[in-house]
Amino acid sequence: MTVDDLDPSHHFKVGAISFTGNHIFADSDLQSVMRTKPRPFYTPWKARPDFEPDTFTNDLNRLRIFYEAHGYYHLRLTYNLTTAVKRKDEVVTLEVRVAEGQPVHIADVDISIDGYHPPPNIAPVTKLPIHRGDIFNQQAYAGGQEILRLFFVNGGYARTTARRRAQVDIVRETARISYTVHVSSKAYFGKTRLRGNQKVRAKIITRELAYKEGEEYSNQKIDDSRTHLLNLHLFSAATFTSDLESSAAEIPIDLNVREKPQHDISLGGGYSTQDDFGGQALWNDYNWFGGGRQMSVLLRYASINSRASVSLRQPYFLDQRDLEGGITATLQQEDEQTFTLHSESLAPQLTYHITKQLTGTVGYRLMYAQLNSVSSTVVDALGGLRKKGIVSGPIASLVWNNTDDQYYPTRGAIVTLLGEQGGIIWGGDYKYYRATIEDRNYTTIAKNTVLATRLKFGAADSLGPKRDYPLFLRFFPGGEGSVRGYGRWRLGPLSVSNDPLGGLSLFEGSVELRHPIYQKLGGAAFVDFGQTSLRPYTFPSPLRFGYGPAVMYQTPIGPLRLDLGIPSKAPRGDAWWQVYFSIGNFF
Repeated sequence: MTVDDLDPSHHFKVGAISFTGNHIFADSDLQSVMRTKPRPFYTPWKARPDFEPDTFTNDLNRLRIFYEAHGYYHLRLTYNLTTAVKRKDEVVTLEVRVAEGQPVHIADVDISIDGYHPPPNIAPVTKLPIHRGDIFNQQAYAGGQEILRLFFVNGGYARTTARRRAQVDIVRETARISYTVHVSSKAYFGKTRLRGNQKVRAKIITRELAYKEGEEYSNQKIDDSRTHLLNLHLFSAATFTSDLESSAAEIPIDLNVREKPQHDISLGGGYSTQDDFGGQALWNDYNWFGGGRQMSVLLRYASINSRASVSLRQPYFLDQRDLEGGITATLQQEDEQTFTLHSESLAPQLTYHITKQLTGTVGYRLMYAQLNSVSSTVVDALGGLRKKGIVSGPIASLVWNNTDDQYYPTRGAIVTLLGEQGGIIWGGDYKYYRATIEDRNYTTIAKNTVLATRLKFGAADSLGPKRDYPLFLRFFPGGEGSVRGYGRWRLGPLSVSNDPLGGLSLFEGSVELRHPIYQKLGGAAFVDFGQTSLRPYTFPSPLRFGYGPAVMYQTPIGPLRLDLGIPSKAPRGDAWWQVYFSIGNFF
């Protein structure tokens, strides 16, 4: 049955849509092109969408255009419609048959830069996303023109222009591509004329500019400046306009900003398997007493971890662009199976952005801690512990991050080194050291499939009697953010009373495959492993494993995740499975 066979007097609904014969693109890729869409399987309570014959006919054209844009000009599409009555609705089920045919390959890529034809192994040729022998892709072809232009624009040749041309021979299944680039004379940044700021001082804005007057012109520096300004949370928009019509060597820049409220309050609540039900209120001032410094007050209640904190962040500390100061005061109560911790702490820190990827932080922790509800079996197993006292000492970290996305990384790595020491020359009651190193890697191994891996090592020990090491700073693996399949802190040595003892040596790791399922819905399969040891510098054994599936839904603040973890060996008295709900990938 075709569209023409449908009775125009009847009102039809969209049922299932299936594809056959497609090998290059997944069903979800083809469905995303179409305007005719079925009801999502996870919303069975919603009404089915109306079936519009004209829209479906246009969808077939959209599919042809989609395939041609990816180099497949010999596409043949047929389809079949079937109708049935489901719960009083006349439902149309669609089967689209795809014959993809052979693709068009690129036979030649010619680049002319003001008459000069550069060899294929030098920049900017190597930056092109399209090469001889590739399948012709219209997006990559168009992108090559902009890449060539920006290569020279970002080198100071602001008025450079580029043109492109493609000759596609469908019979021979080849395409010949040519780019012509006209390089302008050298240009430099002129004066920046600022408009739109009313409450924010001009100095706060101009210090975020990634360029200076007289420097070589670069579009990349303008893009970086826009990012810096929006990251202040003081502006809803920052528009840069370059006067390229003038032939002058110095190009003036018009910067127009649109301010937004400098304060905000956010309220949140929810449920996680780690903290059960909880809620929080967060107040932010993004320009506290001017200077672009940021003040925040957090009130958080949860079954396990509740806190009240005040934080102050000072960018451009000592007028240094890459230096940031901060201080946080915190009152906290942590109710764990092994102990209840009441603490008050003050933590100043300095952060230095060494490069775009590398960040170093040094800080100090001054904390009064009091432990309650500690079982005598825990005390005996650890050879004694200090139940209250002052923690005093430095903390330092070094983070390398070259991932491509904050929430959904598909390539790159994050390497984190963290170390701290307390007591001895720093005073306080606890005398110890603690260090961890963690490596997270992300690789796209197939179309839209990401392999994420993680390895973490930790070592810690007392610098005196065993009781001088803080119980609350021991390594407690297990649960969300650690080895899934186990309850919170339930992986590792347990006391006679079945309480986690934590350890002084840690080894953890994860392997996870992530792949989209449908639109914003994705899935994952993971294997975690880890263990901790009561002794320092001892490889923890035996390793325990946790494995299972996960589903994710993309949101602007990270994925909503639901993980099902199954342990290789559940601790005594624990369930043989664990469910974790969280916002964001934990690695």
